[in-house]
Amino acid sequence: MVIEELRAGRNFTQNEKTISEFILNHPNEFQKMTSEELGRITFTSKSTVVRLCKKLNVSSYQELKKILYSELNEERILGKEDARLTLNKKSTNREISDLLQQVYRKTIDEVNLLNNQIIINRIMNQMIKMEKIEFFSTGIGYSVLETVSHKFNSIGIESNVSSTLNERYLISAKNKFKIMAFVLSISGNNPFVIHAAEVLKHFGIYVVGVVGELNDEISKYCDELINIPPDSLVEGMDIISHQYSINYIFDMMFTRMLANQYEEIITRQKEINYDYDKDVFTMTRKYQK
Repeated sequence: MVIEELRAGRNFTQNEKTISEFILNHPNEFQKMTSEELGRITFTSKSTVVRLCKKLNVSSYQELKKILYSELNEERILGKEDARLTLNKKSTNREISDLLQQVYRKTIDEVNLLNNQIIINRIMNQMIKMEKIEFFSTGIGYSVLETVSHKFNSIGIESNVSSTLNERYLISAKNKFKIMAFVLSISGNNPFVIHAAEVLKHFGIYVVGVVGELNDEISKYCDELINIPPDSLVEGMDIISHQYSINYIFDMMFTRMLANQYEEIITRQKEINYDYDKDVFTMTRKYQK
């Protein structure tokens, strides 16, 4: 196992040992890093990281991340950490609470494992420039995106969620605003989502696909793709895993946008809260008479 080779550190240079120690001590942080970032934080270099991959007989840095994630997860299972991940009518409320926490943790880990941080950064950098965000999906995806859209609207970033296409509106909006779009398909094969991506691309709108399964048809219409983990830790809980994945992905982006204008947004929200409380107080006094 690769993880055992990292622990043993046989024939490693001092720099390679420094990198392996960081990986073993900070496995979650490691999964989010590029090879350049790993080299920088360990005061080594990207080329040293690449040499370590070759020494471990691993084809690439991304492959190293996938193998280590799999091996660490297998160790946790063998170590009984996940032994209680079963659900049946005998499950206690405490066991259900513990199970959900592990499902949430695994979902976040898998989202980070599946997606290259460089791509996420590119998308966030595009979002910062935008004045309007459009979301497209159907079914459960549409329901989740309604909440996502509300979050962005709450910090002054205009957004809409649609399960139909209004081409005239899109053309008009594109001429008035800097606009980008997210298309969401948990299956990766939703015909409406694929068609929406095609139309958006035709109009020259920056399109990000959020998909559960990579699909060549939707891929060719998207500028960037974000993957949703396809499987659930517990059979029957797929809907929870998918919802949590989607919320986590967009919460990262929401928080980036919030951070980018943090002082301005907080000041504005305090003013709104003050005016709202003042109005409620005035109305309450009026109705008490």
